[in-house]
Amino acid sequence: MLVSFREHGIVDVIEGLEPIRRRPAMYVGDGTSERSMCSRLVESVVTNAANDRPSPSAVRVTVWAGNVVTVAFDGMPLPIAPYADHRTKVLPHPELYRMFMYIAAPATERPLSFGGAVVNALSERLVVWTRHEGVTFRASFRGGGLVSLLAESAVDELLGTNWLTFKPDEQLVPGSLTFEDSEAIASRVANEVPDVSVTAIDRMGVQANWV
Repeated sequence: MLVSFREHGIVDVIEGLEPIRRRPAMYVGDGTSERSMCSRLVESVVTNAANDRPSPSAVRVTVWAGNVVTVAFDGMPLPIAPYADHRTKVLPHPELYRMFMYIAAPATERPLSFGGAVVNALSERLVVWTRHEGVTFRASFRGGGLVSLLAESAVDELLGTNWLTFKPDEQLVPGSLTFEDSEAIASRVANEVPDVSVTAIDRMGVQANWV
């Protein structure tokens, strides 16, 4: 059962993403004439999704209007069970918060335990969806902080078992992602993880539905 919170401040103590925001190149690499820091951030998310365990059957990277990106993958749902660190006085909170708000979450060995914090820290906005037993849950973040608590959510289009929609912060990770960039990312990651189907989808003429 999920734990409900009345105040966002309850989870402030697990936020620790300022080091990423201060030195983003340490986490995604420097931009070059061929690959922007924005492109590197997106590729890191796609790589983390493809390397999830157990392996997902497919990963899809969709490019929307306004430099908004969705990375969706079919595999194990992201964790939402309450987690409590008994060394602190923090109340139990969904483990998903740790994946996206703590720089080295020890509660799980999934790649997004680290990569989730990076994409949260370096995005203007991030919305995460995960499906559990036919029910979709959603939480949203902004600039490393929690904006809306994890809750059940109705969706018009199911994009996968899990999907992350985010807008990279141009001040921290300059550049914009083209469909050609996303195709190149999909190709590189597919070569690195040949057992997982990785594809790119062009919706650059459409606004993402991530209200």
